[in-house]
Amino acid sequence: MSDFSGFPRDFFTFFEDLAGNNNRPWFQENKQRYYDSVVNPISEFIVCMAPELRRISRHY
Repeated sequence: MSDFSGFPRDFFTFFEDLAGNNNRPWFQENKQRYYDSVVNPISEFIVCMAPELRRISRHY
């Protein structure tokens, strides 16, 4: 089981910044930040929640 310690502060800041810079050049410059602050934490959250999701949903 993964140790999910919560979303980093930059998780929410990333989306705020993206809202004002929703273009390919900005995203390309911030791609690593996207993985570090969004993709990896979301993946850890899903792994951590998997046992509970299996328990409550026959579709998981």
